[in-house]
Amino acid sequence: MRAMLEVAVQVGRLRSAMKASVDGNRRLLDESRYRIAASRRRLNPVFACAGGSAESDPRPSASSMAPKTAASCLRMPPAT
Repeated sequence: MRAMLEVAVQVGRLRSAMKASVDGNRRLLDESRYRIAASRRRLNPVFACAGGSAESDPRPSASSMAPKTAASCLRMPPAT
């Protein structure tokens, strides 16, 4: 009976250690994703979010999006 109790305690400690390891890895992954995104924005401003538009229509014009669609970077929405 005592051996089973010791095994249960060890399993509980192992589970706690694994949870701490997983949490630490998730934190590192989140930090890495943030750094990658920040680097992309610094290296290539196309990845950054843009501000407002001077046009009355908030949707981007087809002519401004043509180079991106030609490069298969962006799909044009269906015309409405």
